[in-house]
Amino acid sequence: MRVVAFQNQKGGVGKSTLSLLVAEQLAQSGREVIFLDNDPQGNSTQWFLNRLTDADYPLILEELQSKNLYNLLQERITPQNALLELPETTVQLLAATPNYEQAKTAFRDQPGHENLFRMLLRGLSTEALVCDTPGELSLLTNWSLSLCDVVVIPVQTEMFAVETLPIQLERIRIARKYLNPELEQVYLLPNLFDTRLKSCHYALDYLVEHYRDKLIFQEDQQPLWIPKRAEIMGFIDSHEPVRSNEMTSRLQALVQALFPEFS
Repeated sequence: MRVVAFQNQKGGVGKSTLSLLVAEQLAQSGREVIFLDNDPQGNSTQWFLNRLTDADYPLILEELQSKNLYNLLQERITPQNALLELPETTVQLLAATPNYEQAKTAFRDQPGHENLFRMLLRGLSTEALVCDTPGELSLLTNWSLSLCDVVVIPVQTEMFAVETLPIQLERIRIARKYLNPELEQVYLLPNLFDTRLKSCHYALDYLVEHYRDKLIFQEDQQPLWIPKRAEIMGFIDSHEPVRSNEMTSRLQALVQALFPEFS
């Protein structure tokens, strides 16, 4: 199982959107995927619920009361029994529910809580686990970092966002040293790129100059960036599949970099 977490202390940079797009891309290629919603806001969980049919919705909602991430930690149910099986997809959901906010205080005094989180979730059986995280630096952030093989930091292409990167990268360095020596790679993914704005191009050039080793490069040797595009909002708001060749190509390049064993 390969675990990829999308993490950034800033909200609104596209963590949930990108993690959902990657999970869907993997599912479309027939891969078994677990989606871990490690964000108490539960936006990704709600996205999966919203795409259910009227017949399936009440059944899954009832299951959600016992099958969720908080119950996994609180009740010590087996990881496989905490998963929601979603109809018509290879994605299984480890959901966030409103009570998951309590995890920030309920478990922090327990010895080895990061190891508990890692131990429970590493017991899952799947090809890929995609993790959405909260827009903050917290205990939940540490839990995500303790688990993952790869961290993706979506970076809004503006200088204010770029200037916060040293803080985040230092946090990840410490997590790798003390929590998870198996954390292999940290990628920066320029996101919400508007080709019309000079400020976006300036921020991208800055990332290439200062963080080249953490960027994903495409076959044309250009850094991979994700555009600010109406079709992405359609994917989130209306569950419309991504159809444009350009966006599909960018997502395929992202998945190939994150899961090279699937190539």
